[in-house]
Amino acid sequence: MINHVKLFAVLLCVLFGFSKTTLAGDWPQILGPDRNGIAVDEKLPNHFPPNGPLEVWTHPVGSGSAGAAILGDQVILFHRQQDEELVECCSLESGETQWTTRFPTRFRPQFGSTDGPLAVPLIQNGSVYVYGASGILAALDLQSGEIRWQKNLIQEFRAQEGYFGPGSCPLIVDDLIIINAGGFRTDAGVVAFNKTTGEVIWKTTSEHASYSSPVLYEAGGRKFVLLSARMTTFLLEADSGKVVDSIPFGKRGPTVNAANPVLSGDHFLLSASYGVGSVWGKITPQGLKTEWQDESILASQYTTSIPYQGNLFGIDGRQDVGDPVLCCLDPTKPEIRWKKDDLGYATLILAGDKLLHMNTSGTLLLLAANVSEYQQLDEAQLTSGTTRALPALSRGYFLIRDDEQFLCFKLAE
Repeated sequence: MINHVKLFAVLLCVLFGFSKTTLAGDWPQILGPDRNGIAVDEKLPNHFPPNGPLEVWTHPVGSGSAGAAILGDQVILFHRQQDEELVECCSLESGETQWTTRFPTRFRPQFGSTDGPLAVPLIQNGSVYVYGASGILAALDLQSGEIRWQKNLIQEFRAQEGYFGPGSCPLIVDDLIIINAGGFRTDAGVVAFNKTTGEVIWKTTSEHASYSSPVLYEAGGRKFVLLSARMTTFLLEADSGKVVDSIPFGKRGPTVNAANPVLSGDHFLLSASYGVGSVWGKITPQGLKTEWQDESILASQYTTSIPYQGNLFGIDGRQDVGDPVLCCLDPTKPEIRWKKDDLGYATLILAGDKLLHMNTSGTLLLLAANVSEYQQLDEAQLTSGTTRALPALSRGYFLIRDDEQFLCFKLAE
């Protein structure tokens, strides 16, 4: 006898299983579906396969350090080859290229040799949004790569390119795409565009841009944007851009704010290296209330800490100086619950009760998300190249980027 409930469920999967809305397991923007480094409905193994994670495909890339975005079977890669920034759509399962869109560029960084894009692409409702190192913000059709609209934020708002070119990832809130633009000369430190047309809806602040990306905070049926600019962190009304409150955060000189604000309930964490340190505070109806500030307990160069069971997993230190430390912080005290050095600098992804520690040397550690002690489950060398770009995790596929290629692995058999 046919089970009609099961049959109906199967039909729903057939009808809607390939829709281009964000599904559990997608990684459609920086730091995943909720922009916090936490994978949704991903189950990691207790150990990698005996010969290590299976390499599924590789894809050559040029310069830059933008990680991948994933929706369904579509992967968006963003990099530079010669005098063009390339947006490429590939198959997650095979790596086969489906389309390529090119933007001309003449950008040269003030420091370093990386002249390609830094910001992770964003996928939503059939569109791909990219923000390149030359200041081009563009919306593309997800299926064809056709450019729907584009803006040059450096030219339009007289923004500075910064040390390495623009690198803050845009945030979508309802019909708006909000960007840390840095148009300090034109009161366009933060700008919101209509995501469909590219029309400017509001602009606010006279701040320089940072490399930190904004996050969405919701309370009392209202939506706010928490954003760290070059020297100030703002709480903004999402629909109007009105500044609700701001606190100083940053340091003059050759410094950057690169880690995103971290939300843990109605609390937030800000962290940066270069003598800045961390701020732990609370978002109240009146604005931003700092509960403690410390220069030494946690100072993350660009890795965004991950909240877990009231604690935070983070990387203290810099990739280019000293010995970075993986740590678990109880921000309510504040105190370090445990720390582990000699691991090198890394980026982090949390999936269930497991933590992925992707070292910039190409080594992947599988850790238990244990707030009481450091607990390593397995280790694998995925590449000999430098893996500075943020990794992505979707339906068991793990994407990383080194100096020469994107690599896709299966973490379980």
